[in-house]
Amino acid sequence: CCCCCCCCCCCCCCCCCCCCCCFPCCPGSPCYKGPPWNAFRDAPRSRGRKSVVCVAGLASSALENHVPSYRDWFPCCLPPLFRVSYCSIKALVSNPERTLQSLRLRLTTGELSDGREVQIAESVSGVRIRPVRGTAGISTLNPGEWVPVDVWRQLVNSLGTDFNCQAFNYDWRRWGDQVYAERLTDMFRAEIEEAYGHGSGDDRKVTVVAHSMGAPVTLYCLSALGDDWAQQYIEQVILVAPAHMGSPSMLPNFAHGPLGATHSFIPAPHFLEHHIGDITATWACMVAEMPMMKVGTAEPWPEDHVFAKTPTREYGREDMGRFLDDVAACTGGREFGPALWPGVQELCGKMRAPAVATSIIYSAGDETIAQVTYASDDLGAAPEISRTEPGDGTITAASIEAVAKAWQQDGADVRLFKAEGRVSHKDLIACSQTLQLIPKLLEGAEVQTE
Repeated sequence: CCCCCCCCCCCCCCCCCCCCCCFPCCPGSPCYKGPPWNAFRDAPRSRGRKSVVCVAGLASSALENHVPSYRDWFPCCLPPLFRVSYCSIKALVSNPERTLQSLRLRLTTGELSDGREVQIAESVSGVRIRPVRGTAGISTLNPGEWVPVDVWRQLVNSLGTDFNCQAFNYDWRRWGDQVYAERLTDMFRAEIEEAYGHGSGDDRKVTVVAHSMGAPVTLYCLSALGDDWAQQYIEQVILVAPAHMGSPSMLPNFAHGPLGATHSFIPAPHFLEHHIGDITATWACMVAEMPMMKVGTAEPWPEDHVFAKTPTREYGREDMGRFLDDVAACTGGREFGPALWPGVQELCGKMRAPAVATSIIYSAGDETIAQVTYASDDLGAAPEISRTEPGDGTITAASIEAVAKAWQQDGADVRLFKAEGRVSHKDLIACSQTLQLIPKLLEGAEVQTE
């Protein structure tokens, strides 16, 4: 038995050496780390420094797909091989159809901790997708490649010299799935408590910086974990271009395909544009970012706000469920909307203002979709943008201000910081104003608010 084991080990070692020579781009080889400016490298951490945990939003962090390889033959001694699928330029150019199909989700049922059975969204059979780990997964969308698709890189680099910067990475496609939300809460607790352990004295508490859909993820996790836990481990929360109110742009984005400022979700060839809409319509996050009637008890939208019009119907803030039903009735592959919407509303209803100091950085310098109009009752067709409001191109400023005001009236410690000029939703996390403001907030410096 011992001899057999020794032989197997030797064989395994030989295999590894051989494969490393033949496949220099496998994890563990120097090439896999990528160029210095876009490497699979986590930000350095040192004990005694303040920790910052970053939470990215929809389509704003890298995902990787399992690739069958020789490693699967030796699970006891070799990790499986994963390669970036979202958003690898190389993969999208060389095999766009397969890359896009790997990002598709399927509807199934799951069980919540209270025993209820609910509709959930998970990867299709035979596909294993996971977030790229560490700050490499949020710095760019394509770590390891020569031409980076930047997201958080400038902010991570600027904070890395004075703070412990780490990422709370998750499969953003699945936000809106209630079972996945419960799992995220446990993951969030573990990430924060680990970061807390790196500090010392007054610097032990963690700052959470959440961008876009990272805001509702953070708000839900904090609400689920409770005020006592938040006050023990969290120093402050910084929400950048927060999307917990939802966005009117999501109506056509879900029904038809990426439109307006969100057109750059996936930089795939133009001829795949409509196909991309069919893929993204399977993501739970697209349903989760529909305009919300309430965030907890706060009301982001005026009672008379109309988000979409057709020749025979209007869809206001109480009609999002009906809109999703009507979309599913006239457009194939849109069954995720009606299936997941009740759970999404439940998640949003549990979100409260953080029990710690909260700063909101937002923009009002860009015309942002507030209403769309359809030429017919076919909601699968591309509509016209019939009304805009100041915002960041994706999220309206007024909806952010409405929730913040409601939180302040309830006694929450909330401050608003409006960026000057025109700053897009995607760019707000790493624009010069944010890069200057966040370190000041971390250091507790006096900063002028709205």
